[in-house]
Amino acid sequence: MRARRGTGALLALGLAVGVAGCSGGDDAATTVASAPLASSGAASSSPTPASSVSPAALAAEDPAMPGGEYPVYGSDELVKYLARALVNQEDPIDLTSFAGASDGFAVDVMDAMSEVIAQDPYVYLDSWDYWDDDPGPRVLPVYLYDDAAADGRRAETAAVVDEILATSDVAAAADDDELALALHDAVIVRTEYDWEASEAIDSFDTTDAGAALVARSQQASGALVDGTAVCNGYAQAFLVLAEAAGLDAVLVTGTTDGSDVFHAWNKVLIDGSWMVVDATWDDTDVGAPLRDYFLLGDGDPLLDGREADTDWMVDAYLGDYGE
Repeated sequence: MRARRGTGALLALGLAVGVAGCSGGDDAATTVASAPLASSGAASSSPTPASSVSPAALAAEDPAMPGGEYPVYGSDELVKYLARALVNQEDPIDLTSFAGASDGFAVDVMDAMSEVIAQDPYVYLDSWDYWDDDPGPRVLPVYLYDDAAADGRRAETAAVVDEILATSDVAAAADDDELALALHDAVIVRTEYDWEASEAIDSFDTTDAGAALVARSQQASGALVDGTAVCNGYAQAFLVLAEAAGLDAVLVTGTTDGSDVFHAWNKVLIDGSWMVVDATWDDTDVGAPLRDYFLLGDGDPLLDGREADTDWMVDAYLGDYGE
């Protein structure tokens, strides 16, 4: 029986946007340093939830902003604003325009940043902080790469996305099921599981070399450009391809096998239902891709013991994606 790849769930949020490689980060790891938060007069920008909401659907409403050549996705305007600013590598990110009626704005920002890190593959963030003193509410990000290096990785990733979308398997897809399958297989064919990064994550390797290895393993660019990733990288790769191909998809994080083993996978909207896609667990690194974990319903026995957490989507919308 093949080894299960679950290592590489989502980066933990807060001052340190940490990592997971099947063992890493949870809600308790989230930290925010700020001036007294109770004084915040900023408002939450979260709209009333709607059952049809998905990041892909809402992204089309995003207003034009500098750096718009790379798409951003978000369940509300705050998420999309932060995503675009992070793709543009702004520092600081001014949130004054969201100031208003809520005393819980710091929580809204934390929730929104958590979604951005999960759902926006062109964001390269190492850590972030939130401050609410003069001159106003703002996020202070620390990026993984300088502007030139980040733009280079985005351009390389986008080029591979275009290449995959132009393949005959994708072009021949007759419906969303076939399209999702072509993208699932493309991720697996291009990617080998990064056992070295997984070991670095499990051993808490904080050297510069270890940190660089782990960061790459979490990214769509690691999977599609460098050809190696852990599960978060696989899921980011499927996400960026699905979004570019016009499918509604999300990245989900949580645990598997009823344990504290962290994992990342996807859901894709097929015929009105959100179905699980797990390219990591369908990759044996030898032979053709498996399809065991392709388009599974939430109640499928193969998913017994798998539990999503709440880090991957603004809390108000978690119920829109099934269990």
